[in-house]
Amino acid sequence: MRRSRSIALLFMAVAPIALTACDDSSKKPTPVGSFHTETECRASGQFSDDQCQAAIRTAAEQHESRAPRYQSREECEAAHGAEACMPREQAGTGQSFFMPMMMGFMVGRMLSGGGMMGAPLYASAAGPTSYRTAQGAPINPGVATMPATAAASTMQSASAPARTASSFNNVERGGFGGRADSGAMGPTGRGGATVGAAGG
Repeated sequence: MRRSRSIALLFMAVAPIALTACDDSSKKPTPVGSFHTETECRASGQFSDDQCQAAIRTAAEQHESRAPRYQSREECEAAHGAEACMPREQAGTGQSFFMPMMMGFMVGRMLSGGGMMGAPLYASAAGPTSYRTAQGAPINPGVATMPATAAASTMQSASAPARTASSFNNVERGGFGGRADSGAMGPTGRGGATVGAAGG
């Protein structure tokens, strides 16, 4: 009886510490990066070579199925800029459409398990100083540091597929770019060949 009571008291003493640890983990500062090339990712000093390469591969895989689709080149370029779109054809249907080229990628850590994740980024007609996710959320290039829960949520949102073929035309401002609070912003380019090649 005395032993059981001692164990119960020990558990009651440890429980608050465990809960605090879990809570602290969710608030731990976590980097999320947006880059044009693997070189920029490595140069940030926040991610390893393997993590940068894995993020590019994942982003390239997601790009094919999650990028927004447009009925015309004009509609696509209005959202992403001149020469930022390519014609594609729906397999098995013969229907053609246009989709933006992958201009960059996002890399960040997931909350559960601590695994890394990648997501494709696209050019914005506003210029080379901002990317957009498949859903149209504006993203600043470089590294932002945020709580682990926010980082995981940001990565999940960035990897979601486009809502509609015209998802960029009426999107609310905000997202990763609005939350960026640290990290040097790196240069970005307009061409998509570098990312595509790195992603295999």
